[in-house]
Amino acid sequence: MAGIVLAGGRSNRMGTDKALLPWRGSTLLAHVCRMVSEACGSATVVAESSDRFVKAELPPHTRVVADLYPGLGPLGGIVTGLRAAGEGIHVVTACDMPFIRAELLRFLLSEADGWDTAIPEIDGHLQPLCAAYDSRCADTLESRLLAGERSVQSAVSALNLKVIPPPPLLAVDPDLVSFTNINTPEQYANLHA
Repeated sequence: MAGIVLAGGRSNRMGTDKALLPWRGSTLLAHVCRMVSEACGSATVVAESSDRFVKAELPPHTRVVADLYPGLGPLGGIVTGLRAAGEGIHVVTACDMPFIRAELLRFLLSEADGWDTAIPEIDGHLQPLCAAYDSRCADTLESRLLAGERSVQSAVSALNLKVIPPPPLLAVDPDLVSFTNINTPEQYANLHA
């Protein structure tokens, strides 16, 4: 079991690297890594290069690995993270989810047993960037990526997928705040206030 944090995005809408935005006394990335480590014991950050966050103050038990498919979006990051994490069930989240809860991540890990992936569904939309994946699905996701697929939503449709509706999620995250992400300066200002 490992926690994988995707931090390889270009942050175009934000205009600056979201991962390094100040958040609760550190950075957004460090905060998310702490939550992931609390749930899994460690965090593996997938970035464009392994030295991308060398000067960032990341929590103990955090390592940074280079994306095997830089520039190809979160699907490549998921494949990279699963390869780096090794055999087992792992949680994947994005670095721009400031209210992610360790309880939710632990719940997702427990729900993935026997499945390729356990993915929450909120308002009719799958949340593949806050989900648990079995390492065995890396081959399928990689083959979809190499075939030209860039959409994580589309790629996960090829997996043995357990969709988790809101009711059981509400038991561990009553307001479903874990699924809030930051994409623009306005969102950051509103959430950081």
